Amino acid sequence: MSKSKVRTSPEYVLDMLPDVTLKDGFMAVKSHSYILVLTDVRIIFVREHTSELRKLSAELSAAAKAAGKGRKAQFEAAMAAYDVLAQQYEGMSPAAILAKDTDNFAIDRSKITKIKMRTDVGDNLEDRLTIKTKKKSYKMVLHHGMKAVKRAFTRAGLI
Repeated sequence: MSKSKVRTSPEYVLDMLPDVTLKDGFMAVKSHSYILVLTDVRIIFVREHTSELRKLSAELSAAAKAAGKGRKAQFEAAMAAYDVLAQQYEGMSPAAILAKDTDNFAIDRSKITKIKMRTDVGDNLEDRLTIKTKKKSYKMVLHHGMKAVKRAFTRAGLI
């Protein structure tokens, strides 16, 4: 009789990367924005819905305006919506984060065969991340810079 491995310690969030676009479908027609939540067991893809981002962006901009800030500060406040959205998940357990939306999904770290990071040179300079498993390849565009992504993946022990 074989014994199955049962995890006794809780899963921990190690880092988060907001504003990552997952390219999907023919010619990336089905691309969506996600927050990557790096845990010690898996990588969780948390779907960022446009309606949530617009609402939060408007609230942050209005708060800056109410505080007497100028147009530049209002714009910068609105652009921080991705980071503010990611901060909502900091106190949540990975299981709760995954269950929050049906569009959220996870990749088990033990299933990852390769992680590739690169900066495309050409007309549009883009930082890209590819995570490969035996069954699927996840291709992403990074909007927070390669340096931050490398730091997060290094801290999480993925590279």
